[in-house]
Amino acid sequence: MKQWFPFSDYDFYAYLTAGLTLLFALDLTFLDGQVFLRSQWTVIQVVLVLALAYIVGQVVAIPSSLLFEHCLARKVLRPPMTVQLSLLPLRRRERLVFAMEGRNYGPLPARIREKVLVAAKVRLGGKSDPSQEEVFQVAYLMCRAIFRAYPPAQ
Repeated sequence: MKQWFPFSDYDFYAYLTAGLTLLFALDLTFLDGQVFLRSQWTVIQVVLVLALAYIVGQVVAIPSSLLFEHCLARKVLRPPMTVQLSLLPLRRRERLVFAMEGRNYGPLPARIREKVLVAAKVRLGGKSDPSQEEVFQVAYLMCRAIFRAYPPAQ
């Protein structure tokens, strides 16, 4: 994506995919495919449908985030930072998710965990026991400072 565009590639294409899927399903259900199954499209029609799909994808993301991330996942699973930093022992359900999708929801190697916690303590002025949110904020700001991780806007 261009540096001036405020969303990542993932955000952009995820919203487009969700929006186009919903619009296509609604078109097939209520209009028998009159919009999406046409054989001729003008450039303006394509641009308008893509813009509408992006907006619809944004709107669909709100309730899905509330339902899946904020209600279901947070009630069933521990926060990722708690798991990654081994702040609490893994329960059976966390071990199951780790077994199925390990690289994003599992403890970091002990050497890296220790480096992260030491760096967070130093950045927080020597605080002895930083919270998971404080550790995340420190790590997030450090990652944003690395050009390869998140190129700065120009």
